Amino acid sequence: MLKISRESEINLVNVLIDNDIISGKDLINIKKVSSESNKSQIDAIFELKLTDEKKIIDLLVKEQNLEIVDLKKIEVTDEIKSVLPSNYIKVNFVAPFKIEGKTLHIAIPDSSKLGLMRNLKAITKKNIELHAATITDISEYIEKLSSDADEVTIASIRDENRKKTKTFDSDLGDAGEVLEKAPEEDIEAIENESEVIKFSTAVVAEAIKMGVSDIHIEPYRFSSRVRYRLDGMLQEQEQYKQFLHDNYGAVVTRFKIMGKLDIAERRLPQDGAINFKIENKVVDLRLSILPTASNREL
Repeated sequence: MLKISRESEINLVNVLIDNDIISGKDLINIKKVSSESNKSQIDAIFELKLTDEKKIIDLLVKEQNLEIVDLKKIEVTDEIKSVLPSNYIKVNFVAPFKIEGKTLHIAIPDSSKLGLMRNLKAITKKNIELHAATITDISEYIEKLSSDADEVTIASIRDENRKKTKTFDSDLGDAGEVLEKAPEEDIEAIENESEVIKFSTAVVAEAIKMGVSDIHIEPYRFSSRVRYRLDGMLQEQEQYKQFLHDNYGAVVTRFKIMGKLDIAERRLPQDGAINFKIENKVVDLRLSILPTASNREL
């Protein structure tokens, strides 16, 4: 049985839905099998033969052109054990397996992990090179990684990095503190460490603080953009452009979950509502999703 965090499990299910590997109708059976057998939803998906590990890893390799690594052949070193916090590895379901100079090699099971790149670089102070590995291999590797390792925390990594460089604190602050301190929202998080959640929260929080009347999230063939309507004028927000384009499907899914919409529906317009809490104030938001030729526009 797979040992995968609830947050990563849901993210992977969303990836499978986004790629039409499973449907919203399949979720009913998946949840039933998962509940009855006390297994993860991923185990249930495999048991129902809706897909298999080879198809999932082939999808990742095809989309991102990543090299496949066989984690069964990788020896766990003390350096690898201490490169990332133990809880971070388990929650995000990633497998750091090799350090080459200033580059850290990490295996991931699916494309939902691409949004962690910036966070990983900030924590480890290393360049990140991603590889593909099967879900089972990553699950077993994480068990091996944590079985005889001392508890590693963010604080211990920061202490170690301070010994290596005096500029660590300021560099980390520049690397993403704004998203790490994103305002709390009244929505159940699907992944506590997910950059997609932080991105979605930041887009809404900044709009509320600026006093904008509308948020437009728009896909195009080779780019995507966020625009705020302020004083009647639409203004593009460049800071969100690259992350949005690289993770558009995941961002749309996140907003659907926030608005309690059907995440499997792709062809019809949808309307929902979000209760967003920021600085002890609850703001009611209306959410509209329109299918377009490129993707779905919010």
